[in-house]
Amino acid sequence: LLVCGDCGFKTESEAEVQSHATATGHVNFSEGAVDPVELAITALSRNPPATLEETRILAGKILQNIQAHPAEAKFRSLKASNLKIATALSVDGFEAFLLGLGFVRDDEIIKLELDEAQAVAAAQRGLAALTKLEPNTAGSFALARELSHPGSVRCCTVLPDGTVATGCVDNIVRVWAAPSGGGGDDHAPLQNLAGHERVKGVDGVTALAVGSSGELISAGKDGKIIFWDMATASSSATWTGHGEGVALTNAQVVSSIAVGPGGSLVSGSWDTTARIWAPDGRVLHSLTGHEAAVCGVVTMPDGTVVTACGDGRIRLWRDGALVKECTGHKMPVRAVARVGQDSIASVDNLGVLNVWGPAGDLRATVQAHTGYIFAAASNPGTLEVVTGGDDFCVKVWRLVEPGYRLECVQTLGVPADVWGLAIGSTGDLVCACDDRHARVFTRDHTRAAPADAQLSYQNRIQVLHAALAPASAPAPLAHAAPPAAHTQPVASTPRPAGAWDFEFPVELSLGGKTVIQWNRGEAAETVADRFLAQYQIPADNRPDIIAFVHQAQGATAPSQPAPTGPGPAQRAEMVAQVSAMGFDTAAATATLESTGWNIEAAINALLG
Repeated sequence: LLVCGDCGFKTESEAEVQSHATATGHVNFSEGAVDPVELAITALSRNPPATLEETRILAGKILQNIQAHPAEAKFRSLKASNLKIATALSVDGFEAFLLGLGFVRDDEIIKLELDEAQAVAAAQRGLAALTKLEPNTAGSFALARELSHPGSVRCCTVLPDGTVATGCVDNIVRVWAAPSGGGGDDHAPLQNLAGHERVKGVDGVTALAVGSSGELISAGKDGKIIFWDMATASSSATWTGHGEGVALTNAQVVSSIAVGPGGSLVSGSWDTTARIWAPDGRVLHSLTGHEAAVCGVVTMPDGTVVTACGDGRIRLWRDGALVKECTGHKMPVRAVARVGQDSIASVDNLGVLNVWGPAGDLRATVQAHTGYIFAAASNPGTLEVVTGGDDFCVKVWRLVEPGYRLECVQTLGVPADVWGLAIGSTGDLVCACDDRHARVFTRDHTRAAPADAQLSYQNRIQVLHAALAPASAPAPLAHAAPPAAHTQPVASTPRPAGAWDFEFPVELSLGGKTVIQWNRGEAAETVADRFLAQYQIPADNRPDIIAFVHQAQGATAPSQPAPTGPGPAQRAEMVAQVSAMGFDTAAATATLESTGWNIEAAINALLG
């Protein structure tokens, strides 16, 4: 073993000595004692980040169990036939690490044959060595780039080469260059992928994923799942089938997709099912029994499929069969993500973040946001999960083991609702936002936006959050969006007598976001004048405000009386249809009222 006397770098390779000397100028090498644990740590460190982190976590759990229960033989004996152990044994350096600590292998059994005190000492030594492999997640995310779109951005992902893909309500998938420190929002996409279309009055790309071979996959409200040939900017395959024969409104919408083992794909839909597809497009399993729309899906290393549902439940499936139903949420669950090797994160409309074990056991829970959480994404190779929703912030959480405690390590302000999140192998964070932008954040200062661009962004966020602070309100029941206005209206929760009947966060065309309120029967002009005076907004915004109020009320023109709308029987039927998708009667009624009893708009509002 050769050790650098200047910095402690260790290697057995003469070639690495020369490379180190060339890079650092250090030439003071001498022979040192060979420490098998150190050599194993070096070998482990050369594995891919995700593999390394999963192996590090498993090794840590093994040693923590020995440290806590040195007298129990079951914790000091590992079966090589166990799936997790077998996977770890295939990782370069794992078995050498155990053997270096004193484990011995007897055919299919690897055991630590030491007395209790020696076992504890070995576990402590191993845990100390593993700290050298902990991922570098200490740095804070900083803005790298803002990517401008013609409409709300609903989803995003990061391709293996670091390029970013986004999905927009205009049915276009866009591919953008990886951030390189340029900053700004004047970047043009590398590719515009057109293949999704309007169906039954709804538009939008809802989900993106990276296939097992690195290909880009998209899903949309048109019910299509499209595989893209990046060389030709055209689809190489299109799968459909969700919603066929289902009487629910817009049942064809595919809300989420995730890649599974062996090139399989999992999709979740508003038709209350999830599907597991073979690589050739055959449906291997249809996962039924959900009582509302399936809003999120994720796959685990052992092949388990996890679905998040509007009925407030998490379900675990294996080989197409339900193995566990988890009931820790009280409102619709909007997204799920894998955390580390075997934990599952889920988020809901109450702002709650839960983390579950592989058997469906609730490991941790936290009130993560003040309103809806629409998105969650894991940081590959770490125990981090990122969440975002309608409270204008993105939060980075770390699952602390042992004890399974969630710790918020950073809060990023954003100027709009967050519909989608993704973290690539580079560690860059992408946020799909409602204000027609996707934002890329990075921990690599060499790829961050220039200092003046970052300062300008932070100033915008501070001004926006300060403007919103006086108008903060309890979490809303439902989100709705009139089709022609760049706004995000929200039907209010039931309030005491004398309070407002409707309350809408509004983004104005000149920038900024605040809240507009009114009672049933008020004229749009009255609402607009009060709003302008209350927030000292320039009078030239009055026509836009009046037009928005008319849209939200379902009016066709200021001079016309408000339409009477459907009768009591038809309204009751509409409420029943929306309630059938997993929402309580109060939420269904409030959302239908706020959208002028447009059932498609109401369902679109509740499910995004």
